[in-house]
Amino acid sequence: MGHRPRNSSTASRDWSKPRFLFVGLDWQRKNGAAVLEAFERVHRLFPDATLHLVGKHPRIQGPGVIGHGQIPRSDLQGQRRLDRLYATATAFVLPSRFDPSPISYLEAASAGLPVIATAVGGAGELLGEGSITVDPMEPEEILDAMIRLCRPEEAMRLGERAKQAAATSRWTDVASRIIAELGIRVTTPLLDRTADGTSFKQPPLAPWSGTARMPR
Repeated sequence: MGHRPRNSSTASRDWSKPRFLFVGLDWQRKNGAAVLEAFERVHRLFPDATLHLVGKHPRIQGPGVIGHGQIPRSDLQGQRRLDRLYATATAFVLPSRFDPSPISYLEAASAGLPVIATAVGGAGELLGEGSITVDPMEPEEILDAMIRLCRPEEAMRLGERAKQAAATSRWTDVASRIIAELGIRVTTPLLDRTADGTSFKQPPLAPWSGTARMPR
């Protein structure tokens, strides 16, 4: 599993006001309605809290809720806007009804965000202590997790753990592990995908040595 890092500084982030970020194309499977319901209750307790929605969400109007619609990966300007959302959020919430291993968790973690993850499908194992796993069918668990991350110190602490976990899960890290397992020598370092989303160059490979091992 790899991801495009959404690098941002946790030290410079304003943690004083809860800003939740939801990014998911499939509103129903990603459990958007449950997130919205929980946030309505959170907002009563924390009037300064906001919830930013990205994806194929319905038209929504409510206190503290901001809809951004779908942002295609090919839309470079939109991706820069999404980068800013990751950089200014204080928590990422995506308690999907099912998600085996969503890349969005790693992208959020790379930006230093604590993640409210689903307990269904094993996705919560990606980030360890950098995430709070919840039963997606239990509204109170989603609510409790969001309230917990309204506390700046807790959100900052889990965000730092998430960032550490994501640091070894970039596409280049995944590629390096595969190449090492196959026994192929790389003559130049692998490069990350650039900040604007364009592809990195393929590194030259050393001649085939004939000693590659099939991965177990």
